[in-house]
Amino acid sequence: NDGTLVNGAVFNFTGSPYNTSVQFDGVDDYIQTNLAPSGYNAITMSAWVNLYTVNSYPMILSYGVDFTQNVPELRFSEATGKVEFVRKADNVGITDTVNLAGTGWHHVVGVSNKTTLTLYKDGALVGTGAHVTILDSTTPFRIGRRPDNTLPFNGSIDEVMIYNTALTAQ
Repeated sequence: NDGTLVNGAVFNFTGSPYNTSVQFDGVDDYIQTNLAPSGYNAITMSAWVNLYTVNSYPMILSYGVDFTQNVPELRFSEATGKVEFVRKADNVGITDTVNLAGTGWHHVVGVSNKTTLTLYKDGALVGTGAHVTILDSTTPFRIGRRPDNTLPFNGSIDEVMIYNTALTAQ
């Protein structure tokens, strides 16, 4: 699936792990996709990210109508630059302990099978927890910002992958 660059998100052809990332300004840029996880029983969200600075919950991948839906999202925690994979409605989930803002490229992966959330960073398990989530939604994924136009990302994102299965570290 492809996405549409919105509000000035631009391709950057140097410096990323795969030499073609998208740069977001932290104000209003995002990528709108046409992929909605309708009928998913499990999900894996993966991306290479380079967070420049921290604003309010910089969003990597999100979907769902608004913040009241209990769907998972891959983002950074507010004001700390720690990557997290959480339920959107109540912010419950897994959060890393390291501030990644300004530290370059990192590979982050969030996995949910409806009963468990698991977060990986740079190939290592960050944590896992029993957190019931709803995966099904007809609202498409948005990269770099929530679908309700909040929580913009300031940095670059590359190689976004979304799978309708719960991948393991193997």
